[in-house]
Amino acid sequence: MNAGGKALATALYKNSTLTHLYISSNHLDSEVGKTLASVLYVNTTLTHLSLWNNQLGSEGGRALAEALSGYEIEFSKLSSFWQPNKDTYLLKIKLSVLS
Repeated sequence: MNAGGKALATALYKNSTLTHLYISSNHLDSEVGKTLASVLYVNTTLTHLSLWNNQLGSEGGRALAEALSGYEIEFSKLSSFWQPNKDTYLLKIKLSVLS
């Protein structure tokens, strides 16, 4: 996991005010995706999340889909990430079914 992703996860874990987070095009990898997912289980403040154009991969996407399945965030407010393989649409598909 990159250092920026780790710092972000630490900050989000303690967050009680940030509602909008735009972290598109930051080369975030699957480890960051999984770490963000674990933080979203305890952070209930975010209402808008943009993860577009990162390299979160299948594992990161699955972890985020599971974490967000019980999250109070509207799918229209969530910008999903894009990658050129079938697994990368898991988050978008799962959340569209839930909304």
